[in-house]
Amino acid sequence: MKFADEQAAKARSELKEALAEAREILASPRLTSVMNMRDKYLAHSLERTKRETHGLIAPMKYGDETAVLEQSVPIIERLYCWVSGASFSIGDTRRIDEENATSLWQACKFDPNMD
Repeated sequence: MKFADEQAAKARSELKEALAEAREILASPRLTSVMNMRDKYLAHSLERTKRETHGLIAPMKYGDETAVLEQSVPIIERLYCWVSGASFSIGDTRRIDEENATSLWQACKFDPNMD
């Protein structure tokens, strides 16, 4: 019973932490800039977004999307672990994907003159 209580307390603590971190990302100007650029130029062709009617939105900078993703990864991994009861690593998945892509491109030869 002690182990179960310890695990429950750990789960509550980590889930609260993950929610706080997620709220921090959601409130960040960086995410606002990324979402505004996405809405304005990728998902729609808008002259002005709904966000821009509430005030000036800083333009997205190169790499903002990566920073938001990197901030999100530990939250996703923690939520997955406590909700599913199993861990998984996005870093390991990336490494495996990169190894597979490298293997593919090193093993394939492309000849534009082939019929």
